[in-house]
Amino acid sequence: MRPDVINTLQKEMHFEPSMALDGGKDGLRFYQEIIGRWKHCLKPGGIIAVEIGYDQKDAVRDIFSDNQLIDIREIKDYNGNYRVITGTVNALHRTNKKV
Repeated sequence: MRPDVINTLQKEMHFEPSMALDGGKDGLRFYQEIIGRWKHCLKPGGIIAVEIGYDQKDAVRDIFSDNQLIDIREIKDYNGNYRVITGTVNALHRTNKKV
């Protein structure tokens, strides 16, 4: 998440290390890292799923799409907020790069 959002979280979240919450200026650093590293480790058809913040659906969807993931889906939580995005590794764009 963006650094300016961290102080607005529930008090229980403040027990998390700040580096686990701070996603850089735009709040997307972790998503770019996760997708960039793990899409190469999964077999074609493998699925990547990440939890997202309430306002990150479109940006994270774009990261998935930019990394050639397919069948991108957004999943809502019980409150109706988009909370998870999944994407499938496309067999045509998979490389054998090791992490």
